[in-house]
Amino acid sequence: MGWKRENVGYLLIFPTSSQASTGVHKDGSRWVRVRNEIALKPGLAVMKQYFDPAQDSEVKVVGEEVKEYPKLEEFKDIFLRILRFKTYNEQFIIQEFVIVS
Repeated sequence: MGWKRENVGYLLIFPTSSQASTGVHKDGSRWVRVRNEIALKPGLAVMKQYFDPAQDSEVKVVGEEVKEYPKLEEFKDIFLRILRFKTYNEQFIIQEFVIVS
């Protein structure tokens, strides 16, 4: 199933963990992926965000290690508006979102 590009509505989430990894594009530029695991009411989901460390000041990479990246406050309810998502291997993956509160 591909990405759904539609405003699917609002969702109450509960972030449980956050981690970042880095990689290199074919042209040699670097990217950073932030992966947040969240508990839904009910269920589990993953939120992925991609950043360009050369363009985004909130992401800092030293060597191969991501030192700073935007994190959702863990163990606190957050209300989102979902803009883009998909399901893969029966897992709900949120790609684009707006934090409402």
